[in-house]
Amino acid sequence: EGGDPEGIVIGHTFFASEDQLLEILEHGCYVQCDNIGTEWRGLDDDYAIGLIVKAIEHGYEDRVLLSFDTFWSVMRGEHAYTETDPEIAPRMPIDFLPKIYFEKMRKNGISQEQITKITEENPARMLTFLS
Repeated sequence: EGGDPEGIVIGHTFFASEDQLLEILEHGCYVQCDNIGTEWRGLDDDYAIGLIVKAIEHGYEDRVLLSFDTFWSVMRGEHAYTETDPEIAPRMPIDFLPKIYFEKMRKNGISQEQITKITEENPARMLTFLS
């Protein structure tokens, strides 16, 4: 309480229910669908896109952020798969978002204009610090 919600990003919202997502957005915070493309702990890209669609339908496209955590590809190397350290490097090419995920978004009715807003305009606005 008392903080500026426009400076708050709630990550890992791919596990949220639609109601939870909308409640966060109603407070003015950003939501971040991250670990996209990893299937980490059961993450389903289609479910995450469904949450993004729901946020857009409720007028919150200016509060959605994406991350696909490509650092895993670099940091992991060739370790064996485990639940806490999943083998995701093969699924994480640097162009995963524009070549694969954005196409999934478009097939679910998210326009290129909305994708640009979510991937360029929203992060730029969120990361702008005013003194």
